[in-house]
Amino acid sequence: MLYYGRLAYKLGRIEPGQEVSVSEQAARTIESLVTRRHPVGDKDAATPYDPYDLDAMRVLELMTLHDAVGGRKYTHLVNRYQQFLEMSDELRLGRAIVVGRYAEPVTTVLNGQEKMAGSQDTRWTLFRFVLPVTEKK
Repeated sequence: MLYYGRLAYKLGRIEPGQEVSVSEQAARTIESLVTRRHPVGDKDAATPYDPYDLDAMRVLELMTLHDAVGGRKYTHLVNRYQQFLEMSDELRLGRAIVVGRYAEPVTTVLNGQEKMAGSQDTRWTLFRFVLPVTEKK
């Protein structure tokens, strides 16, 4: 995903060295994407935040963009735990955020020489890049 300003762009899989262009037509607002807004009759409604949701990607998405989606008003939480994950200020400063996931873990946790992993572990690596944005002249 690419987040810039108030908009979110789904990038899909990106190969090394591949150039990606984004279109305003394919954009959604960050708030509508993250709060999972959907039509209900004549209006749009946000999917209520579930504080018991164990989906790690969902939790990280909300911790990263908490303020950009309405913060406490949406989650009813203050997002003080691991505050360093919050990146909404980067958007306000005119920077772009690219978030991606790699299907394989890039590290292994060891206890001595033994791997600390269970047979039912789901492991992947999340990347978050903050990019400066300059206007073309």
